[in-house]
Amino acid sequence: MSKKFAFVLLVDDNSFLGAKVTISGILLHASRPFKIVVFYWNLSQQNKNKIKSMDSNIVFKKIPQEDYKNCKFASFPRNWDYNCAYRFEIFTL
Repeated sequence: MSKKFAFVLLVDDNSFLGAKVTISGILLHASRPFKIVVFYWNLSQQNKNKIKSMDSNIVFKKIPQEDYKNCKFASFPRNWDYNCAYRFEIFTL
């Protein structure tokens, strides 16, 4: 059985610029036997198009926020602008 690899990012409009820089670095410096997967929520179509224009092989997956509305987490020591349970979407790949 062959293994499949992916580089995964969680992106919204607040983290868009950091994601764009990260993807640029990957595209410039990494030999890519893997997919780049962008899990997103609250990402404008304009920003999504900017990411799409970087590489046609980037895969987008919308996070179903409703599925995580009851997930509670402590904000200390971090105060994130998103539900950290979104990271569990990686298991849907």
